[in-house]
Amino acid sequence: MTDSPTALNLPMVSPLPEATQKYFDICQDKLGMVPNVLQAYAFDIDKLNAFTALYNDCLLYTSDAADE
Repeated sequence: MTDSPTALNLPMVSPLPEATQKYFDICQDKLGMVPNVLQAYAFDIDKLNAFTALYNDCLLYTSDAADE
């Protein structure tokens, strides 16, 4: 088993932008780990931001928007 979240050799951006590091720290604190999908996208911060925006839009959706 490997510690890499992907089979590709795509290292995370180093250092991570402050907002991204804070997000990863929150994951570590609340979940006890940083999900592999986030680590996998961390090679390209724009892709990571796009993924997290889509994830938040889909999974944190509130029904208030449907009422408008």
